[in-house]
Amino acid sequence: MNIGPTNASVINKFLNNFKAYFSNKQFSVFRMFVYACLKDYKRLNPSSLVKQIPINYQALQYSFSGAKWDYNALNNRKINMLKKQRTTSFAQGGILAIDDTSSVKPRSKKTEGVDYSAGYPAGLSTLLCS
Repeated sequence: MNIGPTNASVINKFLNNFKAYFSNKQFSVFRMFVYACLKDYKRLNPSSLVKQIPINYQALQYSFSGAKWDYNALNNRKINMLKKQRTTSFAQGGILAIDDTSSVKPRSKKTEGVDYSAGYPAGLSTLLCS
């Protein structure tokens, strides 16, 4: 993803909705983490992320596992934001979520992981992805 000035402005505006739930240092790590996640990776994992941001692996891990921040307050803020948007709000009739990540894409020449169906009984992954 190309993160130009316009995209950065939109992303920063969105991230600022969560600033009150973090200390300044934590928010800085949170923002770096989000921007790093928007880059292209063959495999997205903490090791590949820390190569893109000026923070070491242990500091990144601590920011999400050991630091004190209120998960419930942060989650409630996220849910309230989603409820206010027409495209993400709840509907009276429920929602339909379609996950096509394991479906073969007709125009894709090298789709990795499509045949991976561990955790599903034989044939169920085909049924779910058809």
